[in-house]
Amino acid sequence: MREVRNILIGLELNAQESQLCYFDRKAQEPVSVPTKVGTNVYTFPTRLSKAVEGDDWHYGLEAEYFASRKGELLFPDLLTAARDQERMTVGDQAFETWDLLAHYMAGALKLLGVPDVVRSTLGICLTTPKLTPRLALCLKKALRAIGFSDRQILLSDFKESFYYYCYSQQPAIWTRNMALIRFDGRQVKFDTMSEFKNAHPHVVSMHSVNGVLLPEDEGERDEAFSAFVRKCTGGQLFSGIFITGSGFAQSWASQSIRTLVECGRHVFEGNNLFVKGACWAAAEKFERHQMKGRIYLSDDLVKSSLTLDVIDGGNLKVYPLVEAGKSWFEEYNVVDFILDGRRDIVLTVTSLDGGSRRNEKLDLDGLPERPNRTTRIRLKVECRDPHTCLVSAEDLGFGDLFPTSHRVWEKEIDLSDRTPERRGDLKSLIGESLNDDED
Repeated sequence: MREVRNILIGLELNAQESQLCYFDRKAQEPVSVPTKVGTNVYTFPTRLSKAVEGDDWHYGLEAEYFASRKGELLFPDLLTAARDQERMTVGDQAFETWDLLAHYMAGALKLLGVPDVVRSTLGICLTTPKLTPRLALCLKKALRAIGFSDRQILLSDFKESFYYYCYSQQPAIWTRNMALIRFDGRQVKFDTMSEFKNAHPHVVSMHSVNGVLLPEDEGERDEAFSAFVRKCTGGQLFSGIFITGSGFAQSWASQSIRTLVECGRHVFEGNNLFVKGACWAAAEKFERHQMKGRIYLSDDLVKSSLTLDVIDGGNLKVYPLVEAGKSWFEEYNVVDFILDGRRDIVLTVTSLDGGSRRNEKLDLDGLPERPNRTTRIRLKVECRDPHTCLVSAEDLGFGDLFPTSHRVWEKEIDLSDRTPERRGDLKSLIGESLNDDED
């Protein structure tokens, strides 16, 4: 690869196979990384193995080889394990799932061919089919173990990666609704992405249609898939239709292809959609900043902001701690400030549309008595899920004159919109898109 500094990385972790890409600034687009230079093979198994004795680890195809030929311990379902449990037991040994993921991703990142990938990386976005609080924390812990800081890390699910992919294309792709068609053998799902342009910023959301199991007979399958597409599009013309997954083949889909072309101005097929979407997300968040006029309304979106009023240079300023409209995985903030005659910290929670506003107070009970403006506080804020954040304040004292007590105060703050009528307004604005089916 040509990029060796400030690399922007997209990494897709799927149950069976994973992919890696980086952002080529000269071409201004993501580039898939082959598993071997000079080949067109871009996917590698989501498998990890470890020597029974010693600390040798292998990932991907090597893991399968060393497990079958050399008797190494095989960890075959890393993503499911990380989502459902803290430890995985293989043989008579137990391993932390975040540690297993760290070894796997460290191996995968070597494909970039960069000596010190952590120091050379501006940002990395990791995408998975679906994120849960446990999985998100496990993935972040794994990336931290490799050496990445929280400010380098982004997480997304496949739907959000699709959003970044689509809106990084030419406007002709996203002038109307867009469709994501996902195949898993004969099982197929249809998602519609819509943009509500009468709000500012524009709100983009996805609505899922119940999937269908296609017939085994290829002729019947073609007819059933064609009818499924017509039903899901409902006579509307889509500006972009994207097909991904394993199961679609042009050999049996002659009628379906005609239907797709009739229903969509642009129709694409490929299996690198999500990894490239993750790379576009990294490029957008860390460098491009071209999508500020839109908000993707996902299930992971923080619906309220959290701010702190501070005096800076004699002027009152609002310091953002949690930003509404961002995924909760991204929201981590640390700020140091000097207390001015107070023994509490007042934080303000404001809903996404600005219609609901309230104060939350963190009392600093037991704070040592000191003269005014001689107490420095370190405030840390980290979201636990889309609706909750944990605020912790640590007493740092004031140099040698007033030593720190290292006392810590914590408060859990509800970030959900507590005004029922406001939630109703938002739901009516977005319509049924808030009621996505489970993947």
